[in-house]
Amino acid sequence: MRSQRGVADAWLGSFDANQAWTGAVGSPTRIELRVTPAPEDELAGRMRTLARRSLRRARESGIEVDANSAELGGFVNLYGETLERLRRTKDVSTALGDRDIEVRRLTRLRQDGVARLFLACEHGTPVAGALFTVFARRAFYLSGGTNDAGRRTGAMTAVLHRAISEFSAAGFVCVNLGGVSAGAPLPSSPDHGLYAFKRGMGAVAHPCHDSRIVVRPARCRLVQGARDTRSAVLRLRANARLTLH
Repeated sequence: MRSQRGVADAWLGSFDANQAWTGAVGSPTRIELRVTPAPEDELAGRMRTLARRSLRRARESGIEVDANSAELGGFVNLYGETLERLRRTKDVSTALGDRDIEVRRLTRLRQDGVARLFLACEHGTPVAGALFTVFARRAFYLSGGTNDAGRRTGAMTAVLHRAISEFSAAGFVCVNLGGVSAGAPLPSSPDHGLYAFKRGMGAVAHPCHDSRIVVRPARCRLVQGARDTRSAVLRLRANARLTLH
């Protein structure tokens, strides 16, 4: 959000879109990937061939997924390893901050009941994980990480499939797997691999647009609050986009 003299440019677009926005001017600014909860067999039927193969590979490799793990330290290690891999292979500058502070932050979110960690292990060792925030029967992917063993075994596919299945069984109405850049459908986009992976899980792409609202000076505190909230969400989403399966 940018503001000047009572006018605020606000990024308007639901992270829980039920359909693509209509009537918007200009091109989409991002794409949200959403899965509609359904019975297990229907969820499996929506998955693309490569995703189903990856899920079978994970099962054959003995991957086990904890649907509400407290191993936040292990998850932060996976996340940091993923960022380091992206730095080496794609020159991504995002880096993990203080590990202990991050673990404490995620622990607080979990204790408050607004975060849930799905963690995959191979022979008891964490290899992939995904962190979701949950509220109002909706689940939103925040960040994830894998190591080389997780990539080899298809563990992230198992993690996301378990998450979608668990949220579906619990009566959730939406599972949002995160956002990508508007150009992600193009093979040349850095986000294309992540886009294809999550589409393979059965997610539907929903384009979102920017818009403009006018805010009176008397509401400047509300604008500042919205700006701070958006900045926090963007940081989480930027990290999530960097996480590849």
